[in-house]
Formats: sequence, structure tokens, C-alpha cells
Amino acid sequence: MRGDIEVLGGKRPLQQLIAAAYANADSFMRNNKLMRVLPKQSHTERKSKQDIHSHYDLGNDFYKLWLDPTLT
Repeated sequence: MRGDIEVLGGKRPLQQLIAAAYANADSFMRNNKLMRVLPKQSHTERKSKQDIHSHYDLGNDFYKLWLDPTLT
């Protein structure tokens, strides 16, 4: 993977999109719901443990779908 991006139909529409995003960056950042929520999130040790549990504790049923009987 080289990180290349293939643009079909010419590069002009992409250039216009980037120019519009740049020209409106202040408005976008000010009105973006995600940007209003992120600073309010707290990153406590308890919250981190809950996040880890919900993301990675998938249980054996998940692994039985694609691992051998010994789950290796």
C-alpha cells in the first residue's frame, strides 16, 4: 500500500472541494457537532476500561467462527 488516491474524472472537482473546505474552515469548525462534543468527553481510567471491554471483549463465539477448535 503506497497511500495513493486515484481520482476519476479529473482533478478539478477535487481541487474545488478542497478550496471550498478551506474557505469555510472557520464556519465548519464552529458549527460541527463533533467539535462541540469532543472537548466535553472525559478520559478517565474507568471510562478507558469500559471502552476496552466493549471493543475487545468479544467472547469465544466470535473467535470460533474463524479459528480452529483450540482457538489458535
